[in-house]
Amino acid sequence: MVEEGAAFCGECGAPTNSDPALEGSDTVVYPEIAKANLLRLRGEEKEAEKICLAILRRFPNNPASHVLLGDINVEEGKLDQAKQWYEMALELTPENAALRAKLVRLNETLARQQTEYGVSGLEVRPPSKGILGLLIAGALMLCVVAALAFWLGSVSRKSRVDAIEPISINGVAPPAPATAQRTESPPPPQETTPRQKEPTKSDDLRGAVSGAIPADRIIGLELGADGSSASISIKGGTQDAIDAALVGSAAIESGLSTVAIQVVDPSSTQPRFAATVTSESLKNASGQQGTYEWAASILVNPNPPLGSE
Repeated sequence: MVEEGAAFCGECGAPTNSDPALEGSDTVVYPEIAKANLLRLRGEEKEAEKICLAILRRFPNNPASHVLLGDINVEEGKLDQAKQWYEMALELTPENAALRAKLVRLNETLARQQTEYGVSGLEVRPPSKGILGLLIAGALMLCVVAALAFWLGSVSRKSRVDAIEPISINGVAPPAPATAQRTESPPPPQETTPRQKEPTKSDDLRGAVSGAIPADRIIGLELGADGSSASISIKGGTQDAIDAALVGSAAIESGLSTVAIQVVDPSSTQPRFAATVTSESLKNASGQQGTYEWAASILVNPNPPLGSE
């Protein structure tokens, strides 16, 4: 039995209403989802997977856990398992256009891999024994001819050298010419000017994000283990989704491929919005930068989901 007015089922976590604005059990397990996503960005996929499976044991119909498990399996190269997780998440949230597009791209990758495996698996027939014997015999003959030619050349050169007698003057042979000494170029001068210390990747990222929002709103910034991802926390403002999109796009343009952004309440420091920006989503952005339409087109898996402006 579901309590009257409950937003989701206490047993499975599914929303009690088809309204896409309802988050179901995501609001309850959001801290655990955020923790699992951070572990994934750090390269600790196994620990992140354990957290998601624990959430699903409590709420089997929690879509965010299904999506995150799909992302983990994609990064581990387990594309078939990732497809299953995405399909289950799409059954729970059929209105999720971003998830549907992600599943389409994954199916295209799987189809391309199957085609490549089919081509690489084509059988190549070995040459027949008769042809193989001829090839071996031809190779041996070439080796014998080459050795004979080398020997004849050595004998001919020796005969020519012995036949040439040195010219003598009054019975005295001139001295042999001195062997030219090889001169080696001096080694290049060593660099004496000290090199300036290059800024770290973290410094570059902080500078890029500071160009999108004021620096005092940046609470935390941490690079992933692979160096191509990061997790950033900022203070909330009047437009959380647009602020998150600006921070994510600035981080991606600095050279990263995936950025997880968390917006916290300035007074309570509690998280109130989270999303991910990828190089692929930024590439497919639509609308004018800084607008709600633009932010909605590049934010992946926003929590809470974005409704109308």
